[in-house]
Amino acid sequence: KQVGSNRPLLFTKRNDKNPNWQDIWRLCISSKRISQNLKRLGCPQAKSFIIEFPTEEQVPDHLIKHFVRGYFEGDGSFTIYHHKRNGYKDYNLSIISTENFCKKLAEYMKQTFQITSSINIRDKRKINSTRDWRISGGKQIFKFLDWIYTDANIVLKRKHDKYMAEKSIRAR
Repeated sequence: KQVGSNRPLLFTKRNDKNPNWQDIWRLCISSKRISQNLKRLGCPQAKSFIIEFPTEEQVPDHLIKHFVRGYFEGDGSFTIYHHKRNGYKDYNLSIISTENFCKKLAEYMKQTFQITSSINIRDKRKINSTRDWRISGGKQIFKFLDWIYTDANIVLKRKHDKYMAEKSIRAR
């Protein structure tokens, strides 16, 4: 609805291969105009190994949280580990991107919110391997999630619902 597409959604059943995997829905959009605008704004085709954190001209500061939210919802994860022995929970949040993107994101989060993070190479055997920007600890993770989801009206429902459910539990 947001982009005015009438293309059908494509369904891929994945959990019959592995019960831990989720089935997925995809929307394929092909538009020369959108492609050219994305490229002009710094998001070229095959961006996985070359994308950089946006400049102020590309994404003004008042919109950066919306950009980061979209990036997190596409290439990020939020996991909760439940320890059976003591009922304690560990939280992890990560975003996969290029080394440059992860470093700039880490700097931004440290300067703006005092959130500390780590950056790890994903596959040491590959020269151009992507990186894993990671924050841990409930306080830091919920500071990040509160920032990206406050006043958001377009969200990936699955990740937003997980955040809201866990936030509700923590508030008790």
